[in-house]
Amino acid sequence: MGKSKINLITSFNGGLASDRRVNQANKFAVTKHFDAFRYKHKLVPHLETVPFGNADQEAKNVTAFTVATQGASTAVWGLGKGVVDDTKIAVYYASGEGLAGGWIGPSNNESTIDYLGASGLESPKILFTYKDKLYTWANDALLEFTIGGAWDNSYYNASSVTSVAEPVHHPADDIAYFFHNNFVSKDNNGTFSAKVLTLPSNLKIVSSCAYGNYLAIGCVTKDSIDQKSTVFLWDRDSSLTTVSQQIDFGKGAIKKLANLNGRLTAVMDYHLVSATNTGVDSGSVRIKQANGDKGILVNEIYSDMSSNAFTYSIVDDEKIYIVMYVKLNGDERYGIWAIDSNGNATLDFIEGTITDVADGNYNGIFKAGNVWWIAHSNDGSIERTRTTGTPYSSTTLKSIYESLIFDGGDITKTKKLVGITIMTEALPANGSVVLQYRIDEDLDGAGSWTTILTHSGTDKIRSSAINISGATLPQHKEIQFRLESLRGAVITGLKFKTEIIEDDLY
Repeated sequence: MGKSKINLITSFNGGLASDRRVNQANKFAVTKHFDAFRYKHKLVPHLETVPFGNADQEAKNVTAFTVATQGASTAVWGLGKGVVDDTKIAVYYASGEGLAGGWIGPSNNESTIDYLGASGLESPKILFTYKDKLYTWANDALLEFTIGGAWDNSYYNASSVTSVAEPVHHPADDIAYFFHNNFVSKDNNGTFSAKVLTLPSNLKIVSSCAYGNYLAIGCVTKDSIDQKSTVFLWDRDSSLTTVSQQIDFGKGAIKKLANLNGRLTAVMDYHLVSATNTGVDSGSVRIKQANGDKGILVNEIYSDMSSNAFTYSIVDDEKIYIVMYVKLNGDERYGIWAIDSNGNATLDFIEGTITDVADGNYNGIFKAGNVWWIAHSNDGSIERTRTTGTPYSSTTLKSIYESLIFDGGDITKTKKLVGITIMTEALPANGSVVLQYRIDEDLDGAGSWTTILTHSGTDKIRSSAINISGATLPQHKEIQFRLESLRGAVITGLKFKTEIIEDDLY
């Protein structure tokens, strides 16, 4: 018998490893629809989503969300199009926590501004709350809706607006800051001041956040071939010539800037989106953090094809959540990714009807506590995290874990998989985990997976295999495992034993 080795994986919080051969057991090749950051020693599936409202609600085409006070309670608000006049912008609020409700239009909820403008910005995607008002951009104007009142459709008439960024309510001064093109404006409790800061005209503001007493303003050069990013730290008072600091984030376009546990973190497109893909490879998602006057690379997610990778993003619970499509090795990897304050990444949440790009688009995302609101499919459809009934009733939505690639410490040696064990918390009724493998030539591209066992049975916590339906487990140089959790099965560990087969010529 050759030398044997036992591998035990009981930690899962290291995030995605772009190099699947890295020797770091708590990392993974990919996870999908698991809460991979909350717990160190288990993978907990996310709840499923279910349709919000009905077909009548879809006609309102809500694609942007926020939380604001409605009457005596706090409600989720949505920005969409009118019912009386479906060519106009309108706001709605959710009727309650029950799934049977829908969007309610308050008095004067429809504006006079076209939902699809004739020029400038189209189909608004920003809904921002400040004090008792809601704000959005359309065409060349910042619009204001007073809750319990009406629209001011020309609250701020800018000119030649070609880009806008999500506003920021800064906690240090209780002032709301608005961004268009290369300009910063502000609203101090109803007193609006336009263009209080003008940044260089070759830049456009793409994302901003509070950073201590500063406002961190992420900017990208306007060219579309070789974009570069800069973050300005502004004390909210000085001019451009005396701005506190400029941080060079280097090549690539900032898509989201956030302060995560005191770390100024940017998610960046490095030649990944089709229009900027000029390299031999297909680019990557770069995650950088500020260090002095530079943005330092802390993680990189590679792709083997260009794509329209980035759409909508939010910040919640010290994480960036961003919709990305980052295909690699034949895997679509499409959904809502999470980036934590260490730069770790995981494909966190998948809307159940959109498992790849052929199924449809994400048109807007929002997270209220643990409840997701997801607009999708370009038709006004909205899914919301199930809050009543059986939380894991779907028979098709799988939570997926793909391990790193294991070579037993020597890729040249032939190994025999002797036995393998999957461990879970006590399985819920109808919960299950399918354990699969692939080896060697199947590890690149869309290589096929072979099922070893299905772990099922109420309250069961472990299943093992030393063969596959009587057939021997595989020999290999390298091996990778995949776990598919269904109906709430919580994974706690994977253990396997391999044995070296001495078949070298020397």
